Amino acid sequence: MSFRSRRLRRGIAFPGAKVKVYARDYAGSGPAFVLMHGFPDNLHIWDDLIPFLVAGGRRVVDVRFLLGFGASDKPAGTAYSFRQQLDDLRAVVDGLGLE
Repeated sequence: MSFRSRRLRRGIAFPGAKVKVYARDYAGSGPAFVLMHGFPDNLHIWDDLIPFLVAGGRRVVDVRFLLGFGASDKPAGTAYSFRQQLDDLRAVVDGLGLE
């Protein structure tokens, strides 16, 4: 199962920082399934589901790390919040041209 690693710049900037969110983009057709984790979950929450969606021919975007997690940026002094996570999701959707 192959994917394209993406580091997507957030449209809403942090003072003095250009930050990026890490996602995996699995090729497929039709509307994309956009999967993301939340607190206290981690990046493995979707590991059992993704192979089935990809095998069914669907495009899957796995927002592997929200800002502050794993391979995504961790800007100093950031107040992590649900609003910030929504902005992370917006960065992925806009950056990949999803509707």
